[in-house]
Amino acid sequence: MLGIYARVSQEEDTDHSLKVQVDLGTKYAKEKNLEFLIYEDNGISGTLSIDQRPELLRLVSDINSGLINQVFAIEQSRLEREPIVWMTLFKLFQDTGTKLHFYNQGDFDFESDNNYLMSNFLSVANAFYVKTTKKKVKKALLYNVEQGKVHASPPYGYTKDDNKFLVVDEDEKPIVEYIFKQSLSGIGTNKIAELLNEKKVPTSYSKLPGEYKYLNKDTGVLTIRKKSDSKWAGKTIQGIIKNTFYKGKRYWQGQFYDVPAIISEEYWQRVNDNLIKNRNNSGKKVTHKYLLKGKITCARCGRNYTGLSRVNKNDHVYRCSSKRIKGHTCENGGINIDKIENVIWSYFFEKKEVLNLINSGSSSKNERILENENQIKLNKKRYNALISERDKLVNFITKGIVSENEAKKEVERIRKGIQETETELKILNQYSALIESSKELLVNSSEDFNNFSSTLTFVDKKEVINKYIKRIFLNLLDIKKRSFAIKIDFNFGIDSEKYYLSGDFITSITRKKIIQINGIVQNEICSLDEFNNLVLYTSNGIVAKPWMNFNNTIIPIINPFYPYGVPQDWNLENLIEFYQLNPEWLSPITGTNIYCMNENEFNYTWFVENYTLYKNKPLREWFIFLLSFDLKVEQHIIKKGIPISKRKIK
Repeated sequence: MLGIYARVSQEEDTDHSLKVQVDLGTKYAKEKNLEFLIYEDNGISGTLSIDQRPELLRLVSDINSGLINQVFAIEQSRLEREPIVWMTLFKLFQDTGTKLHFYNQGDFDFESDNNYLMSNFLSVANAFYVKTTKKKVKKALLYNVEQGKVHASPPYGYTKDDNKFLVVDEDEKPIVEYIFKQSLSGIGTNKIAELLNEKKVPTSYSKLPGEYKYLNKDTGVLTIRKKSDSKWAGKTIQGIIKNTFYKGKRYWQGQFYDVPAIISEEYWQRVNDNLIKNRNNSGKKVTHKYLLKGKITCARCGRNYTGLSRVNKNDHVYRCSSKRIKGHTCENGGINIDKIENVIWSYFFEKKEVLNLINSGSSSKNERILENENQIKLNKKRYNALISERDKLVNFITKGIVSENEAKKEVERIRKGIQETETELKILNQYSALIESSKELLVNSSEDFNNFSSTLTFVDKKEVINKYIKRIFLNLLDIKKRSFAIKIDFNFGIDSEKYYLSGDFITSITRKKIIQINGIVQNEICSLDEFNNLVLYTSNGIVAKPWMNFNNTIIPIINPFYPYGVPQDWNLENLIEFYQLNPEWLSPITGTNIYCMNENEFNYTWFVENYTLYKNKPLREWFIFLLSFDLKVEQHIIKKGIPISKRKIK
């Protein structure tokens, strides 16, 4: 399959626009009757490394996996403007037998010594071109600033005339004045952003066409969003208030230059002096150490969960970062900081659940070794490319192609790259030794876990969590019950695990067990054999059957009318609400939970007979009858003579 790679560093690069590059690649694929995939890096510099260019990284991955065996690019500069990148790609194409076709040059012959020399020289020339161009651009930009002209997009509230001179945007000027006025009156930046969003005031970015890509630095997930959907945020408002542009002072390379002012210097200073007094939310923020910072990801939108804690504990949650912008939230729920941190630390580390996962062999030894070996191979390729580039650079200096002064920064970059790669290889080799055998991994981990306890320092706990846990994905299932679906990705090749957290109970979907967590004490109250008898596989997902806890033993309720969980969680109103929203759960025969209906049980006939009297009446009357009929309800929720307290209508 052919991989068509296209890249531009700027939208206005019309000579080499993405569309032109993709169209030429598509035309080539059709001429050769080849299937193809398209890889587009929009607004990405060719000087960046492979791992900083999402689509090139995906192309490399697809080449390594064997999916792509031919690559099309209009010219070498689209693939790279950095010698290390070219050497890495050159060796990758050679090692995998991948063909490379340039629109301007035709098929690239990797066996040609001349091609080898000229392509490397071209790569150095590309890098040199970028450096010299940057210097020229800086001089041109400084000249524009001195003349009062604009390069790129001006700040909100400004625009440029036909001659590119900076002028005040009369349509946006009132919005800037409104922001400063609201801030001076004591309104916080987040609230101002919220007010602007409610008024549907467009941001500068939302006026632009197209989409933009967002790479989550913690998860590596690339998200594509429409520019038109961008909203005002507190940080944007703060940036406007602090920007000296609005008082007529443009800061550029350490100096101030005069520009048209929207507000006076005195007024600007008053607003900035007052800024620190404003509060975006009630309650004093506290400096809280978040044990799971950077670890929790929203399972709905892919954003990070961030911690928020205040002295009064009115806010003490990890929540999706989408909540920072009103009207932009994905509606996923937050989780109490103490609760989730206690679950992760006490269950997975103090109770050695992670050690059990390693011991059980949830991921095979061969998979772990293969994953690590691939990482070692990639780093060795990078190391060899750096050594080769260093030798070539020395050769160019010797022949006078590049002066020592010009090569000084390149030599330093290569030296630093070699040191970093050597360090990475050392770490990978250490991991390789650790996972060489499952027994050795277990022994080393056992030594770690013998020292885990609640008395460890925060820094030690965080280091341990980072060592074993890669990501925690969180999704709120029931806002009233505060029940969550949790997926945990581990390091060391341990397979991902899925859990259901509700109240003091965590259910392992993968390992089929239910644990009661109370403080730092955990009791396994469900065995592997019992698990399938205690959960419901429904259209709403996997949930616990209606049950009660008797002496740390789960007792299923016979033919329950409660949807799931324990009776204490349900009252008249939320029962009615649930079945109105999920009518398929209500049995048309018994008026009870259809997923748990059992006609062989002693109380089945009683429900059938009584429901016939209420079937055509409002649902409320049926549940009032059930909850108020003490004797029958008590019989209904009895298992072999074990009673629970009578239910009352709330």
